[in-house]
This record gives sequence, C-alpha cells and structure tokens, in this order.
Amino acid sequence: MLCMIKQSEAFLCLLLTGVTGCSPFLSGPDASKKGDAWREIRTPHFVLRTDGDSDDARRALTEFETAYEVLRAILFAEDPGAAAPMRVVLFEHGADLHQFIPPGAVAAFYSPPPNDPEGEATMLLETSLSDEARRLFVHELTHAFIARCFSQVPIWLNEGLAEYFETMRIESGRVVVGDPIGGYEISANQMPSLGALLKADAATFYAGRQAHSVEGSYQQTSYYVGAWYLVHMFMHAKGDYRGRFHDFLDALKRRQPAAAAWARSFDEGISRRLAADYLEYLRTDSLDAGFVAIDLQSIERRDWTERAMTTEEVQRLWARLGRGAPKR
Repeated sequence: MLCMIKQSEAFLCLLLTGVTGCSPFLSGPDASKKGDAWREIRTPHFVLRTDGDSDDARRALTEFETAYEVLRAILFAEDPGAAAPMRVVLFEHGADLHQFIPPGAVAAFYSPPPNDPEGEATMLLETSLSDEARRLFVHELTHAFIARCFSQVPIWLNEGLAEYFETMRIESGRVVVGDPIGGYEISANQMPSLGALLKADAATFYAGRQAHSVEGSYQQTSYYVGAWYLVHMFMHAKGDYRGRFHDFLDALKRRQPAAAAWARSFDEGISRRLAADYLEYLRTDSLDAGFVAIDLQSIERRDWTERAMTTEEVQRLWARLGRGAPKR
C-alpha cells in the first residue's frame, strides 16, 4: 500500500492498494550507475538508502532524528521501544522516484503486501525534500509511534496527532510545533461537533465509498481539520485540558480501553465544558505555536554508520519496491 501526498493536498492521503509482481513500467536502477553509487546510512532509528549526495542524506537524517526526538519528548517519557528502524529511500532524481509513485505525488509511504516476506515499510522521497514531503514523513512517523505504543487509539486522536506534528520545523535552533496547515478554507459551523468527532468511525471520518467525491472529500477534510483543532487545543489552550489529555494518553499507553480512559480524564461535567470551548476554539482567528527544547547538536553527534551498497542490493531494493508500486 502506498500513502501519497500531492502538491495540491496538505494532509489528505490517497491510499492505493499495492499489487503483487513487478510493474512493467519499472526500468530498474540506471544501468550507468554502479552499486557503490548507492549508500546505506544507519542511525539509531532509521535506515536510509540513497543515490544522492552524502551530505544531503545526512542533513535529511538529522531532520528525521529530530522529528523522532520531538515525538518521544512530547508524547513519551521514554523511547517507545526497540522496534525495527524505519526504512527511508531518498532518490536523487525525481524520475526514479516516480517509477514507484504516480506523477504529481511528492512522497509515498510504502507498506508491503501481507504476502511479501521480504517487505519492509519504507518511506520514499526525493533528495531535495519539499515541505509537502517533510510533512508526509512526520505524519507517517507519528502514526508509527502511535501504533507502537498504544493498543487502541480513536481515529480522531490518531489523525489529529499526526496532523499536529507534521508541520514541526526548526527555527533559531528550536523546534516549533503547532503551526496550522494552510490551504483549507472551512468555517467553524461546517466542522463536526465534539461529540461527532469523538464518535466518528472510519466510514464517517474518511467518508467511506464517497471519499473521492466532492462531498466526501469535503467531509473527510472537515474531520481532519476538526481533529487537528482538538489536539491543538489540548496542547496549547489555557486551563487543565493539557494535563487531562496527557492523563488520557497515559491510560492508553497502559492498554486501558479508550472509552474508559476518556471517561476518567473527561467526566460528564468537563466534557460539557470541553464541547463549548472546542466550538469557541474553532472560531479563533489565529492560534499560537509552541517551542520544544531539543538538543540538536547531540542528534548530529550520534554515531551513524555509512557503507556502499552492492549492485545486487540495489537491484533487490528496486524489485521489492516494485512489487508494491501501482500498475500503470
């Protein structure tokens, strides 16, 4: 499965089911390149393979490790566990990237078909990272954190957290979180109420079979935006909401059922107040972002290993990615 972001889409992902077998349009690595033109760089949490410049790859990895550290610092008191590192492929040339994803897409998250024993979840990007590609990367990284650390998560929380963190950026040596995602004009009275948002199932949140229609796309957008506003409110609003929200997250980490965890953190009286404050928050003209104190230099000093990939390894990588590429 590929999750892609287009130039015209800030956060709605187009899901395409992968197909088995190599797609006929794949030409494989440039025959003029030897295997050692590709390199593999390993960091504590990522395995990056690229045919691009080593310095560009290391700058990208610094961004990826920074995003990982921000998620860990805000959502988790400790590292979320010794899961397999996230795989990333950075293509120097867009033409190579677009052998695996459709024209117009700037990045993709490849999830291997269930019957692929060699498959690895992999992020596909171009070396010259665009803002859209960065957002998709952090969005999917957030989903990976959530899947690793929570037994069950309501859809609004899963997507709301991913939307909230995907705009993180580095400014004056600090990490900024909470910037809104522009390009979506939707009024407060067209977004779901708090009750509708909290109860939304997948068919409602993602608009089900109507997702590709104008009405379905609008419905999906309204739920994504509503989820972002609610998470942003929990993270930035005054009062006791942030503490209650983190109590809710802590309960989910302890594998408590979501409904029971919510009821303990937001009782009936608090929920009524929250519903009113949420509607007011939707009408706020401007919302503030926040800063996260992260030691960026310590990330750059971490032990990384780099090695040349063999021609056989590169060909095997392309073949594996080709098994999940959409057929043209």
